[in-house]
Amino acid sequence: MRESGKMNRILSDIRFFFAAAIVLVLFFLIFEAVRHHNSIMDAEPATDYSKAWSYEDGSPVDLNNLRHGERITIMKKIDDEVVDDLMLCFFSKNIYFTVYMDGDALYDFHPKPPAIFGKTYGVFPHTVNLPVMYEDSTLTIIMDNIYPDNPGFIRGMVLDHGSQFLIQSFQGSTGDFLLCLIVFGFGVVLFIIGVIGRYFGENRFEIISVGTFAMVAAVWVISETSILPVVTGSPIPVHFMDYIALDLLPLPGIMFATAVAGERKSKLVLIFGVLTAVKIIGSVISTACGGLDYHQLLSFTHVLLGLTVVAVVTVVVRGIMKGTIRRKLKLVFFLSLIFSLIMGVVDIVRYILDSHAYNRASYYKYGLFFFIFMCGVYEIIMISELSRRGQYAEIMEEMAYRDGLTGLLNRMAFNREIAAAAKEEKNRTLIMVDLNDLKGVNDKMGHDQGDTYIVKIAECMREAFSHGEQCFRIGGDEFFIMTDYTNADPILEESVQAMKAGVEKFNSEFGYEIPLQFAYGYSEFVPGTDIEEEIRTADQRMYEMKTEMKAGV
Repeated sequence: MRESGKMNRILSDIRFFFAAAIVLVLFFLIFEAVRHHNSIMDAEPATDYSKAWSYEDGSPVDLNNLRHGERITIMKKIDDEVVDDLMLCFFSKNIYFTVYMDGDALYDFHPKPPAIFGKTYGVFPHTVNLPVMYEDSTLTIIMDNIYPDNPGFIRGMVLDHGSQFLIQSFQGSTGDFLLCLIVFGFGVVLFIIGVIGRYFGENRFEIISVGTFAMVAAVWVISETSILPVVTGSPIPVHFMDYIALDLLPLPGIMFATAVAGERKSKLVLIFGVLTAVKIIGSVISTACGGLDYHQLLSFTHVLLGLTVVAVVTVVVRGIMKGTIRRKLKLVFFLSLIFSLIMGVVDIVRYILDSHAYNRASYYKYGLFFFIFMCGVYEIIMISELSRRGQYAEIMEEMAYRDGLTGLLNRMAFNREIAAAAKEEKNRTLIMVDLNDLKGVNDKMGHDQGDTYIVKIAECMREAFSHGEQCFRIGGDEFFIMTDYTNADPILEESVQAMKAGVEKFNSEFGYEIPLQFAYGYSEFVPGTDIEEEIRTADQRMYEMKTEMKAGV
């Protein structure tokens, strides 16, 4: 009922309708932008330019199956009328090359990144500016295979306007790029909530694991898009990021699985942490030293991923059988895990059938994002529930340690804080305060007036001692103040005088038959001494003052 009432209040607030209207407008704007994404593009299609290429010996070239070898040269006669100010556009993978026209270099792609990044750059788009020609010419491409035994390729070769070609290549991965940004941001938010959030206890590692898994998955997928390499102008470092992110992917997956299955002390996390570190460090050293690089060591990554799948399934099944996985989470795991595994199998089959495909969409990444989305939604629900319970527990604790009449800390809180102060290496001033003649006030003026006096002295105390001191009501008319400074600090005398001034103002305003009065005594606690003895000393001094006040001194 309470949640329903809260939702009704939200729906009845005009600010909700303004916010909802803004969100709808934003979705409409994004939809329209996507729907008309080709509104200014040239209506003429690009000209296929992948035919009629030949090797130096005159044999025809099949760009889908280039010859093996370290260096390959292909050439083509070009017609100036066909070119007509267009650019030569294509995608390449695992080759460095130079484009010549009649012996003059037009475009050179031989990047020289630090050795630690390796040589591969994934699939990268190129646009080669062809000069104005007045007669037929010969176009030559000299290619250096990064892996001579497994030649790279040139695909999608067309004559087109360079900007149009790049835009169209971006459009193919725009959805993945935006999705990765959303998932990465989602992961960052979950990670931060898990680290700094309250009330989560051991569940925070579950939240942190999901956030980390989402960030790693997003980095892995976004590095596979054509947008990031082109925007950064660094295809090789981006592809290096791709390999490392793929190596990192198993570890947060194991962390999350063991957390939700209640196996927080499982050695699997340590084992996969070591395996991940060995794989990454070994790959970096091997690549930097000129040995096998990341691409050639990819089979070890696949083995690690396979072991991760087996380990995660084992942990989940064991958690379900033991009942340590919460009931709501079972459905999330079954749906998302099975779906992502099926998509992974589909991708493996497609890769076996055509390992050179350059524009094939990965189904596994959608399964992965679906898994992250399902687990993330569950974690958000869990965060909300844990926060609600934590706030309720905090309120109950506050009520347990607060005096109901004055709002000051009560006797239970006094016992707790005194025990804590006794263990700290800090000087403190302890002040005992007691109302004078409260019994007379109750007998002659009524208990309501007595309560008024109690509330007023607490109010004066709280206002005067407002520098971080702790104020307690430890009995009917007994109060206690604990400061974190010595009795030589001028602030002590200033606070006592401020409290007296507040009491005098109350008495002058109302002029009751029995005025509000209090007695006090204080003592200084020094670490290494008995704090209980110092409290008794303050209490004794308070009674001495009370006696003097009764005697009219």
